[in-house]
Amino acid sequence: MTKVRPRSLLQVVLMGFVLVLMPLGGMIWHDSQALSHLGQLTSDEMERAVRDTRRATLLTTQAIDLERTLRRYAVLGDERILGSYQQQLARYRELLATHRQSIPDAAAYTDLEAILAWLDGLQDLRKARQEATSPNFTQFNELNQQLEVVTRSQVDEHVAGMRAAIAELREEIWWVSGFVAGLSLLLVLLFTYLIIHPVRQIESRILSLGAGVEPDQRPVDGPAELVLLGERGDVALFRWLISVGVDDYYPAPLDPDALRAGLLRLLGVPLVTSLRKGRVICVVGAAGGVGTSTVCANLALELAEQHHRQVALLDLNLYHSRHPILLGSDYAPPGEQWWQATDRLDGTLLAHTAHQLGSRLFLFYDEGAELVLGAEQLVAAVNVMAEHYSTLIIDVPDLRSHGLRALLQEADVVIWLHDFSLGALRLLGNLPKGGQAQRHLLVGNHCRGKEGRVPATELERVCGQPHAAVLPYDHGAFVRAERAGMALIKQKSKLARAIKWLAAELVGTQPAGRRRGGLR
Repeated sequence: MTKVRPRSLLQVVLMGFVLVLMPLGGMIWHDSQALSHLGQLTSDEMERAVRDTRRATLLTTQAIDLERTLRRYAVLGDERILGSYQQQLARYRELLATHRQSIPDAAAYTDLEAILAWLDGLQDLRKARQEATSPNFTQFNELNQQLEVVTRSQVDEHVAGMRAAIAELREEIWWVSGFVAGLSLLLVLLFTYLIIHPVRQIESRILSLGAGVEPDQRPVDGPAELVLLGERGDVALFRWLISVGVDDYYPAPLDPDALRAGLLRLLGVPLVTSLRKGRVICVVGAAGGVGTSTVCANLALELAEQHHRQVALLDLNLYHSRHPILLGSDYAPPGEQWWQATDRLDGTLLAHTAHQLGSRLFLFYDEGAELVLGAEQLVAAVNVMAEHYSTLIIDVPDLRSHGLRALLQEADVVIWLHDFSLGALRLLGNLPKGGQAQRHLLVGNHCRGKEGRVPATELERVCGQPHAAVLPYDHGAFVRAERAGMALIKQKSKLARAIKWLAAELVGTQPAGRRRGGLR
């Protein structure tokens, strides 16, 4: 199972901050919901208690008013008093029905219904005068007082229940707060360990460098971003520093852009714009076998050795590369390839995956693989390479994929290499257009017989520009390059002179008014 670990201490701190705040946020949300529920419950219960108490008191008052109104009616016999009595009786019935819904378990309701039926029969004047001093009025008042006592008792019970709910909620909040405090403390301790532990590991390894102690070969457990500055720039040193936990190394003289990119990556800050400074030169052949790999390899060697450029040679034919043979080297592709780790491509990984040929030439190639990168990934990887090398020469095998066509649009220089064939004429007539600052060089190669060659003037007319150079065919130079391991550019031949002139053309140092390997 792959461990998911942040790459910088800043990311650990931010992750710890978020994870510690998450339970605190959950506790705040829980407490706010509980207090909101308690507030609503308290408000409802208080409103209900006030309504019930007022209604019970109003029923008692209404019973006394009913008794007084009936006695006045019995004495005066006024029909208007009878109408008031009927309204008061209807109002009492309405209040009693509402109160019964709120306080349903009072025993006085049955007796009150019986007395209400008796009061309905007193609307006759003669009967009202007979019952004006009846003891039923006393019983009626006592029943209302009893109902009022029951109501107050029910209100007290509701208040007691509310107090119990408050106590239960307080206990729940204490438990939740204790759990969240314990969890937050554990998270704080965990992230404190995650921050301090790798720092101590790196500290012990740094101390071992000058103490003659064999450094710990185990990888640093946790985020470790250690950047060293030094004077040596060889691959063996890079690999040893990686083995002891160093993440990046910058040899003198310092490259400010590369150092800035490394420090931004250390802080976890994504680069908004590329720091690309090196020129990207794409070499594209009009067909297979026109000498694209030969031109790329010898141009790279010439620029590195004679023009003192930091050159990276990138072969995008990952299935079979001819560059090691052309440069007199053995096939030894690195175990980890640049195209397998484009998401973490930097100076350290480039130094680890490059096949170094001399102090200024770095070859990137593979065997038996297939390029599966998308257009954005490929362009981004090339931009990163251009941040670390002054010149990046790319051997483009074909233009069948969208990624290779997109890469061609981003190149600074595109060299179109052809063999004066009809197929080359057809391809050059449909050249993809790059940016306004992109430079195109048309280079012909006499690698086929004179018969059937398309005239150079016709190719220039279709392409819309003159030839920058024409390479003569030199079979002996190819044989010596493959059998003796001597790069073609190091031999004394017309082909070597033509490629040297093309390299000078690229850097702007060729003699004015002269063209090596001319058309005529």
